[in-house]
Amino acid sequence: MASTVEMCNSALNMLGASNIISLTEDSKNARLLNQRYVSARDAVFRSHNWNCLIKRVELAADTDVNEYDSLLQEAIAARLASELAYAITQSNSVMQLMQGIYENKIREARFMDATEGTADKLEANEFITARF
Repeated sequence: MASTVEMCNSALNMLGASNIISLTEDSKNARLLNQRYVSARDAVFRSHNWNCLIKRVELAADTDVNEYDSLLQEAIAARLASELAYAITQSNSVMQLMQGIYENKIREARFMDATEGTADKLEANEFITARF
C-alpha cells in the first residue's frame, strides 16, 4: 500500500497545494492532514467490505497477504481532498468538485473490488445440462 504521506500528497495534489514530507512537519497542510487522515481512511474502509482488507490465513507455509488496492488508495486521497478542500483553498466550488471526485472514485473502487476474482464465464452444472 502507498504510504500515508504519499496518499496525503495525492490529496494535496488534487487541491493544487504544496506537498508535505511528513505528517508531523510544521506546516498548515501537514497539521490538517494529521488531524483528518485516520478518520478519512477509516470512513473509506468502513464504507465497503474491501477484499484487500480481509486478512487471509493459510495453514500451509505460504502466507502471502493481499496488497492494498490502488483504487482504494485513490479513494482515500479523494476523501482527504474533499474534507480539506475548504480549509486549504477557501473555495466552496473546489470543495464540491472534490466531493464529486470522491464519490466517483469510491464508486469505481467498490465496483472493481466487488468484481475482482469473479469467474469469466459461468459453467453449466449437471442439472442444467441434463434438461437438454
